[in-house]
Amino acid sequence: MAFLRERGRALLREPMIHFVAIGGALFALHAAVAKPPRGSIVVEAAFVEGLREEQRERTGVLPGEAETRGLVERYVDEEVLYREALALGLDRGDLIVRRRLVQKMELLARAQVREPDDAELAAHLAANPDRYRSADRVSLTHVFVSRDRHGDGARAIATGLLDSLRAGGEPDKLGDPFVAGASFARRSRADLTATFGAAFAGAVLSLPPGEWSGPVESTYGFHLVRVSARDGGRAPELAEVRARVREDLLSDRRESAVREEIGRLRGKYAIAIEGKPLWATRPDHLCLVPGLTLAAMCLVSPPAHAHEFRPASLDITSLGGGRYDVAWNPAPGADRVQIVFPESCSRARDAGSPLRFILDCGPSGLGGQSISARGLAPLRDEVLVRMHLVPGSGSTTELTAMLTVARPSVDVPSHGGEGTPGVPSSAPARAPSSAPAFATVRSYFLAGAEHLITGLDHVLFVLGLLLLLRRPAPIARAVTAFTVAHSVTLALTVLGAVRLPPAPVEAAIALSVLFLAREILRPRDHTTLLSRRPWVAAFAFGLLHGLGFAGGLASFHLAREGLALALLGFNLGLEAAQLGLILVALAVARPLARLALRKPAWTLRAPAYSLGAAAAFWVFQRVAAFWSS
Repeated sequence: MAFLRERGRALLREPMIHFVAIGGALFALHAAVAKPPRGSIVVEAAFVEGLREEQRERTGVLPGEAETRGLVERYVDEEVLYREALALGLDRGDLIVRRRLVQKMELLARAQVREPDDAELAAHLAANPDRYRSADRVSLTHVFVSRDRHGDGARAIATGLLDSLRAGGEPDKLGDPFVAGASFARRSRADLTATFGAAFAGAVLSLPPGEWSGPVESTYGFHLVRVSARDGGRAPELAEVRARVREDLLSDRRESAVREEIGRLRGKYAIAIEGKPLWATRPDHLCLVPGLTLAAMCLVSPPAHAHEFRPASLDITSLGGGRYDVAWNPAPGADRVQIVFPESCSRARDAGSPLRFILDCGPSGLGGQSISARGLAPLRDEVLVRMHLVPGSGSTTELTAMLTVARPSVDVPSHGGEGTPGVPSSAPARAPSSAPAFATVRSYFLAGAEHLITGLDHVLFVLGLLLLLRRPAPIARAVTAFTVAHSVTLALTVLGAVRLPPAPVEAAIALSVLFLAREILRPRDHTTLLSRRPWVAAFAFGLLHGLGFAGGLASFHLAREGLALALLGFNLGLEAAQLGLILVALAVARPLARLALRKPAWTLRAPAYSLGAAAAFWVFQRVAAFWSS
């Protein structure tokens, strides 16, 4: 009996038991407070008709009974998963959910804007004449000299033909055949760019009318051009541009309504922005945020996943016939950024949100035109553009670009659209314009740094290593091993060589913090693997944390061609943030180590108990999440 009593007392003194007890209590309290009610799922007839109509608009055919039943079943499946996600608290702290709710509040504010009358439309047009002025147009005749046929001598041949034309030669009898024809009437810059390329369009618009000029180079060769007429553009009447003016005026008013509503709502809150040090340490004077305070934060926090940071994204998928499915995903807090499409394009249909719509660019498509982002902030905003285009050959072309303040636009290749009518499909296409490697690496560098800094479990693990090892040499070896290990698994996971479900990985990461907290409290004369070979244990845990880091990078859904630069930038960002965290912690610890402060004994154990209680709570929460799913 005495033996059993002694073992019982030893168990009661065991810190791991304390961690599990505190974490379990916090988890139970959190589950009781956060669990939302479940209810029945009722699919109303009007909603079913809406699903059928949306399918008809998407495919052009009204779905039959079997297909309608499939649409309803898919909706019910999604509704079940949505409600179960709420029950697990997966919406809390999720930036995507947060962003959608913010968008709905903005839509409510925009819905209050009234329809403008004719007087207001006319006033808006008068105040912004250049915004609606029609594009310059030219009518021209050209004589073509093919580069494919004449090679390097094409320019010299074209120069000789220019003399003949100026001497009165007949253009119909000179040069090579051009599939799109020899004469073009009232063509804009966009029209010329789609047929001949941007360089040709720019040169032709500056040529003097009434005389033969050239040679002007295009994608296909050289052209001798005679501009017969030029229309310099004009300010249109309201009746000609009523739809555009109305849309622009409504857009301006809606944005003003959003700002006014936000200003009104902000008045309900007392806003305070505070900065708190992460921790301060000395081997004999450890002081992290008090354990009960940090543990209590678990009651209002979701599982500690790394913060999901990403640039805005614009996905454009060709549907054929000059139509594109466009998905615009703005970055959090960057709603000022707007995407500007060519003037020849218009929205054909919204799909329940201004962020998803069909873009109709006419028969010539987007080929040879530019897409740009307006409102980008320096060093903060980027837009990842992914285009899935179908050239005239019928094969899919994947194009990726990063829009920044320095490079706010991307040119779509002349034959990356739908295949310009009248242009030979065998013509060489221009290489896609994309952001420089530096801009891509920098963007994912910031994403990696943000991922580590806001991932509380990763931060606490690194700080726990410092609390455990204390001396510079062991810290350097352990951190190096941790870095190498998580770099390996990060690369292998993102490249597809290793595939593990994320939920058990997240739970295992929380366990690693729990075990590290227990090691911190062990007596110095008690030998374990962590105390004897800390770098080996750090390497093993690093392999695990690398799987978690991979989840942050995988959320970008990267194209294969951009994977290497994204992986490099993301990993460098992780390492920079980790190194910065360590340097800050050591910089705070050094001056405190010189202070002869006497503190209560419990403050020396508070950091480890803070880590252990939070880690145990995460273990319970994450295990419950994937077990119930």
